[in-house]
Amino acid sequence: MSPDGGSYTLAHVLLAVDVGNTQTVLGLYEAGELAEDWRVATDRTRTGDELTVLLGGLLDPDSVDGICLSTTVPSIHREWQGLAKRWAHAPLLVVGPGVKTGIPIRYDDPREVGPDRIVNAVAARERYGAPAIVVDFGTSTNFDVVSPQGEYVGGVLAPGIEISMEALFARAARLVNVDFVAPPSVIGKTTVGGLQSGLVYGFAGQVDGIVARIRAELEAPDAPVIATGGLAELTVLYIVAQSVHGGRRAGVVSAFGIASGGLVHVLAAVIGLSALLAASAEAFTVVKLLGAGYLVWLGIRTLLSADDRIGGRRPELTLARTYRRGVVVNVLNPKTALFFLAFLPQFVDPHESTRGQLAVLGAIFVVIALSSDLVWALVAGTAGAVLRKSRTFLRVQRYVSGTIFVGLGALAATAGRSQ
Repeated sequence: MSPDGGSYTLAHVLLAVDVGNTQTVLGLYEAGELAEDWRVATDRTRTGDELTVLLGGLLDPDSVDGICLSTTVPSIHREWQGLAKRWAHAPLLVVGPGVKTGIPIRYDDPREVGPDRIVNAVAARERYGAPAIVVDFGTSTNFDVVSPQGEYVGGVLAPGIEISMEALFARAARLVNVDFVAPPSVIGKTTVGGLQSGLVYGFAGQVDGIVARIRAELEAPDAPVIATGGLAELTVLYIVAQSVHGGRRAGVVSAFGIASGGLVHVLAAVIGLSALLAASAEAFTVVKLLGAGYLVWLGIRTLLSADDRIGGRRPELTLARTYRRGVVVNVLNPKTALFFLAFLPQFVDPHESTRGQLAVLGAIFVVIALSSDLVWALVAGTAGAVLRKSRTFLRVQRYVSGTIFVGLGALAATAGRSQ
């Protein structure tokens, strides 16, 4: 039932929107299956017209039959209502008090429960059954609990990782900001190591302790724990495959090739070519199939290559050709173009040079992505060097690498216009 007493029917194509305090996640469902998804920054000042421009670069409004909105930012309700009416011409369902979600709410005052927590519980019960515990790492760290009877029975609210770090560094003048990564050991030998140990193992211990107590209270020691997460990038899998097959140097060169391809996409976003790609489903499909075909071709060539390493010879593939392959793989990935088109404009000051800001922001992102890709290349290349000492691995490695390339090609061919 809708809040006004009417009834809702299941939309064939549903746009589900989860607006959080810092990020907004969108998912496009076709016949009940997730077809595409996007993640953008939440801007409380963004108007309905600005939302229309943003979504117009991601999907076709005529394809949307309905919109379901969950938001912890009440001030943007009106903007989404206007967007649904004027842009998508589709009904809007806002998750909140009075909306029947199919899960009983065992809370002293159900109106106090945030819609994000309700949809977490609904999704957990639907996908994993009951009981279940959802750990949502956002501005706050939320623990949402589904009882063995399939009811939402409440949860725990704790300070989030990012705001805890910001508060610590703001209040302690002698402490420096550090990356949220695991240190070499729990006992820190430096200030940075001590901070990282406290942040990583402190929050890990918090989650473990709270989950253990929730399970005990539910009398469900095996209740599954579900944490929100992301998706692996196609380019990372490509670099890993190159590193394992050709060694660390090949992986590093592939990473630089991927980065160069990223700079091509930045240039395309600056001069407007990416907007044309986003606006044309036909152009998107052509580029996507070219990229998929290239990956499949690389896989077939790898599968048919000779076992040169068994005879002690190096592969004939030069580092220059490896670099060019990395460039081509990323240039022919249209999802990269759409990412830059949707992500970068959110940080542009409209009163300054738009193209200059896009170029600088894009270059910064490529450098950050390159540093991450280099780590993957070195780790995978080191693992490959160890494995290549085995003659058995030498016989099967080209089949493994070739199969990965073909699989990536198939994945690229079936991907939608999402980031």
